[in-house]
Amino acid sequence: MRHFISILIVLFAFTLTVSRVYAGDDAAGKFQKIKSLAGEWQGKRGDGKQVTVTYEVVSNGSTVMERIIPENEPNMVTMYHLDGQNLLMTHYCAVNNQPRMQSVSSEDNMIKFELKDITNLTQESDGHMEKLAITFKDADHITHLWTFKEDGKEQAMPFDLERHTMSMK
Repeated sequence: MRHFISILIVLFAFTLTVSRVYAGDDAAGKFQKIKSLAGEWQGKRGDGKQVTVTYEVVSNGSTVMERIIPENEPNMVTMYHLDGQNLLMTHYCAVNNQPRMQSVSSEDNMIKFELKDITNLTQESDGHMEKLAITFKDADHITHLWTFKEDGKEQAMPFDLERHTMSMK
């Protein structure tokens, strides 16, 4: 009987560990990291084009709105929020679809998102954002790595960003 109870305790602990990994992996902590980005960021994409990214905490602190403003291209908006024990984001893309991604990362300096579902996609082969990884280098430097998928092929586009601070004169 003691052996049976020991096995049950081990299985219960394992189940809690696995459920934590798959059901959020400290989603609230990750969301706080996203909130810490509030403000304006500037930098370059992997193709050398300038980009400005702004973060604004909205809706009484329950959502973070990210506005991506690439040079000479349409703007895009991404909304980050918690859904219970999960961190989700919806990207309102310039290709006119809306991928929704869920955080799957467990690293301290990086938040990884993978596609959960998508709206306004006619065919699975149509172009859409598939993944996003945000790497926190320090308080004033981050990197986005967006992965775009079309016709079964993935293309990564890094954004190296630095927090923009206005000097007081």
